[in-house]
Amino acid sequence: MRFLIFSKDIKYFLNPAYFIVYISYLIRIFTLIDFTDEMQYYLQINELNNHNSFFHSDFFIQQLIYFVFYPFNKLYFLLNETSGLILFNRIILTILLLFLMFIAKKIFLDNGSSHSWANWTSALLCMMPSIGIYAISYNTISFIGLSFFLLMLSKDWHKGDMIYISLISIFTSIANPVIGILIFLISSFRLLIYKSKTLFFNYLLISSFLIFLIIFLLFQSQLINYSELIKSLGFSRGFGAGSAWKTQYYLWPIILVYIFGSFKILIKRTFSNFLSSISFKFIIFLSIICSFIIIISEILQFSLPILKENDFLLIRVSILYPLSLIVLFSQLSLKLTNKVKISFKNKQWIIIAILIFALGLSFTSGDGFAMLIHIFCISIPICLGFSGNEFSLKENY
Repeated sequence: MRFLIFSKDIKYFLNPAYFIVYISYLIRIFTLIDFTDEMQYYLQINELNNHNSFFHSDFFIQQLIYFVFYPFNKLYFLLNETSGLILFNRIILTILLLFLMFIAKKIFLDNGSSHSWANWTSALLCMMPSIGIYAISYNTISFIGLSFFLLMLSKDWHKGDMIYISLISIFTSIANPVIGILIFLISSFRLLIYKSKTLFFNYLLISSFLIFLIIFLLFQSQLINYSELIKSLGFSRGFGAGSAWKTQYYLWPIILVYIFGSFKILIKRTFSNFLSSISFKFIIFLSIICSFIIIISEILQFSLPILKENDFLLIRVSILYPLSLIVLFSQLSLKLTNKVKISFKNKQWIIIAILIFALGLSFTSGDGFAMLIHIFCISIPICLGFSGNEFSLKENY
């Protein structure tokens, strides 16, 4: 993949959509510091720089993602110590996000999207992984990796693509093991179905080599040791991972609607009566009724003075419903478009992968709501970017 920084056409990087992104990132680099989670991230980075090993300030396993950025942070620490550490890491994150934006635009253009449409959708995509705290963390890095993977699904993979898929799989696994495992499973299944076993074994070989190389570097450099790693795994297990499906039950009806809609989009070849079908209306009404029952039951458990503490539940449900419908319509536009070069089977893989990530993360994370929001927000600009800027109801497969 050609590194776009060396593009001779300066107009590639200058347009109204990108101007908004540049201004937004300038503001975020220098302002809006979070004094809870973000400070914890920088405490972990600072401890790593000071002690040359992990697990000093806490035992969260997710801090292993800073291994990837350790050479840059250590060099900066040797030159400036802790002065400007937050600014330095925000600049690194900004570079990664801008790289995602430029690569996304190139892929959208290669698949037939117009320049203006590619500009706006790639700009929207690069702002999605950084929703919330603007810092290098397991969340931002895993969502960047997930975005790259969904973009890679738009093409038929060849031998040269295996290194990129392997890098995405491994580094995303360090940040978020669930996302990394899902990427590995989707990639393996796709290779076994549509490609020769040779590519699959190349993928396994490269991924295995990267895994052993990272493990060797971590232990050989004494950044971690076995006993501390075991403690970290035990410590991290106690923070609600995998409990969302039990505690965040307002996700169930939204997930029900999304599964039904995605399944219909995947299997149907004509959509003239899709939105008016009895089954679609039934599932929408059922999910809305379920949500109102959930909300009312929450309200009745508390007296009026405590009612304000439950407003967050109302906000979550009101956000997820329209967002899930927008996701479905973006997938529908991707499926219906006949103005771009992306093949029918690759469209199917993108929709399938989004569904798998939405289900896998919302029900294995400690905060399924936040994960579902991120997956939805990332998938919308990707589906729209591959839709070009117009579509028709004609069959193109």
